[in-house]
Amino acid sequence: MENRSEGLTMTTDKTPEQIEHEMSQTRESITEKVAALESQVVGTVKTAADTLTGTVEAIKSVVTTAPAAVSETVKNSVAAVTESVRHTFDISSRVRENPWASLGVSTGLGFLTGLLVFPQRPTALVTDWAVPITWFSRAATFSVIDSRVCSISRSISSGVFSSAACCSTSGSPGGR
Repeated sequence: MENRSEGLTMTTDKTPEQIEHEMSQTRESITEKVAALESQVVGTVKTAADTLTGTVEAIKSVVTTAPAAVSETVKNSVAAVTESVRHTFDISSRVRENPWASLGVSTGLGFLTGLLVFPQRPTALVTDWAVPITWFSRAATFSVIDSRVCSISRSISSGVFSSAACCSTSGSPGGR
């Protein structure tokens, strides 16, 4: 009875040399396949190791250069802000650059300071002082006008008006 499987023959049909030869071929075939597999695995491991080494080197580079770059950027930003603040609050250069605006600002600040330090007086006090000053200034104006009119009229019509009636010293207009 022959017991055959696909691709395999029973040992009874083969001689020991044939079996040894088949074993040798199978061993070589397996050795080649293992060697190919080994080279493929070694290549994959080497590629992964190279990639990992490159990544580690890139990370090291970033880690060592990043603090210096950040520090330099922060220093430059601080220097720029400091210079900007100095220029903004340098009053003498602002006055030289904008003299008329500086004059207006100082005038406005003086006016506001005056309003805060010396608030307006109540209306009653202003009225109390305004009435005598107004009456006095009107009386003085009429007195001056009256004396000039009297001197002009004396020179024009000597004697038409009496000098006593025209030039009184009462301070009211017309000597009345």
